[in-house]
Amino acid sequence: MDVSNLRVLPLSFYHDGSRTIANLSPAATYLATGPTEPGSHPTGLESTYPPIQVRAFDNVEAVEFSSALLRRNTVYIPDYCETHPDTSLHETFFLIKYTPERLALTLKGARPRGWNGIMLFQIGAFNWYHWLIEILPMAFLAERLPDQYAIYPFIIPQKIAQIETFRDSLGLFLNGRKTSLIDEKGCLFKELIVIDPIANGPYNLRDGFWPTKEMFSYNPKLLMEFRNAILERLHIEQKAPSELIFLARENDRRAFNQDEIENIAIRNGFRLVYMEKLSFREQVELMFRAKIIVGASGAAFSNILFCQKGARVLSWLLPQYRGFSSFSNLAHAVGADMRYIFSEPRQPIESTQQAYRAKYHLDPAVFEDALNRSIHAENF
Repeated sequence: MDVSNLRVLPLSFYHDGSRTIANLSPAATYLATGPTEPGSHPTGLESTYPPIQVRAFDNVEAVEFSSALLRRNTVYIPDYCETHPDTSLHETFFLIKYTPERLALTLKGARPRGWNGIMLFQIGAFNWYHWLIEILPMAFLAERLPDQYAIYPFIIPQKIAQIETFRDSLGLFLNGRKTSLIDEKGCLFKELIVIDPIANGPYNLRDGFWPTKEMFSYNPKLLMEFRNAILERLHIEQKAPSELIFLARENDRRAFNQDEIENIAIRNGFRLVYMEKLSFREQVELMFRAKIIVGASGAAFSNILFCQKGARVLSWLLPQYRGFSSFSNLAHAVGADMRYIFSEPRQPIESTQQAYRAKYHLDPAVFEDALNRSIHAENF
């Protein structure tokens, strides 16, 4: 990288660089539930999710896949990073690196002048989990903004605007509101409206840090309101769950002995499903109809949000992710029972970035035992 294209700037947080224009929800109690193995008793950590606020930033620069906002010579990052300094917002579009000493390293470059708008972009926006659980709910909450903001468009990343499932999910919450695109060149906003997320978790962690339950939080009431709004607007018909679903994957990221595991699932009555081949409505309806869902941990499990109470979910993780609570929190919120198997990586890993592509082997006997529990055991 050409270091002449970088600049070091002081770092601050959203609450320091914005003004509050609305309060949408009071603080809420939630239970963070980490991964639980089959046959074990689930445990949780009760805590309080902060009030949901709407903030306005004046004259800030931004780019499509960054959570960082720049005003003159100060970089502002989400308040979550203040209480969780072990998280990582490193990306290659804007904020290249930041340190616990609160210095940011950003890319130089003038951004074109833009417009007023509502922020529906941030780091990880191209990932289905971050889009569905952290960003799209902001569009749902935008329906509660004061009337003067009805003319403000949603600002969405150019790249995800080209993906049908992302477009269709956002379409449920447009209500006549326009959209404007932001790309990697970014934009200078006269006024940018930022709505607090209803769920929080790290995008990645600094080297040497691994997920803990304390890093994952959510507002259970708003999460269910958001879920129910989607089911209602898609006209998903109420029906008792019956499907046995195996979430298969075509890519080789985090490769494992998938064929062997799939064959065991098929012998036990499961149907292979490739979520990326389904429309948004088909994904939602599939999960709503599912009695048992099985598969390798990944963004497709964000759709657990649409499961019915009593559904069972089985997945697997690396041992370093025993504190990873994103999907188990979603399961708890909707009343599903989610369990995890742990499988060692083939090569040593030292960071969450390495874990993202780590190869592993899932013990077929351990998997089949857990699968049988999900089907037959009274206590999963």
